[in-house]
Amino acid sequence: MITSLSINNFRGIKTGKIEGFADINIIIGANGAGKSTILEAIYAASAWAESIDNIRRQNKFDVIAYRRTERGGWNESRSFLWYSMNTGQNIEFTLSFSSGKTMNFIIPYTIRGMLASADMNKMIFLGKNQHYVSPEGYVIDERNNVIMRGSPVEILDFFKEEIEFLRDCTLIDKMLYTRMNFIEESVWPRVFAKRLDKIVINLIREAYEPDAELISYISTGLGKHSLTVGLSQTAVRVDDLGDGARTSMALALILSTMNHTVALIEDPEIHQHPTGLEKILSFIIDVAQLNKIQIFITTQSIDILRFLIMINPANCKIFTLRRRNGAIQSRQFTLDEVESLLESRIDIRRIIEELQI
Repeated sequence: MITSLSINNFRGIKTGKIEGFADINIIIGANGAGKSTILEAIYAASAWAESIDNIRRQNKFDVIAYRRTERGGWNESRSFLWYSMNTGQNIEFTLSFSSGKTMNFIIPYTIRGMLASADMNKMIFLGKNQHYVSPEGYVIDERNNVIMRGSPVEILDFFKEEIEFLRDCTLIDKMLYTRMNFIEESVWPRVFAKRLDKIVINLIREAYEPDAELISYISTGLGKHSLTVGLSQTAVRVDDLGDGARTSMALALILSTMNHTVALIEDPEIHQHPTGLEKILSFIIDVAQLNKIQIFITTQSIDILRFLIMINPANCKIFTLRRRNGAIQSRQFTLDEVESLLESRIDIRRIIEELQI
């Protein structure tokens, strides 16, 4: 389990550290506080363990560059991901784990001593014994010069458990909520192979469509297929479901296939009515416990905090973020503290911001 995260020179964060992560972590804060950047930092670090997103089938660096503005991938847009476009300094992430081990990652803007290629700009390096090593075995010095290439066996052995934990780290965001073709192509085969569709249809039935009986996969012509919810008298394509039901289905299908890794969930309250939000939040917490998934959720929804108090997960922490001059500040709140704030009937976001100082 990840217990802390440090970030330097990434997106809008010049420097910052958050400590004390739990099994379930809720991250709140004003627009621009750095919530999404926290998720992206963990996701980027996981690229050392596996560079390709196993749902989107794209390089994780390209996903990070593209997903907010859709203005090109890493090679076209990466300079904007350096704080204030300060590409002379490396992006740095530090992850600490419950095992007691700490992983220090750097992403250089330019790697010297290599032939120019698209792949050389998508390299992340992990520190060990005063050197930084890429998954491909490239070793660089403090000036980002390649000094040798070998096998990263030693570092793979030392961080074996941590690398396996990060390998299937998944970022679940608007791109996956709205583009079900990713789910249909990459997730559905794994879901159906283990008949996990049964638990997903139960969620849809309880929260959105009482008449739902099953999930199927049908041809839509021209060699294309679509997930479809079967009702008692008819069927509805997933694309034609309400936005809230489609978001919940995407979340449930993805999470049901994950095991012993990290799920980074951005704004699950999108298009959700209260009943649907309560059900999907309960689903997330239940499957996280069952499949040993560490959860990070960003939100601005007060309803999520209220439902958390009702569900009362045993190991849940709420973190508020605030960013000033590129430095992030964070503070932890327990569910009991949040309940007291909610009972005050004052805007909890305003209170949290004041208490944080």
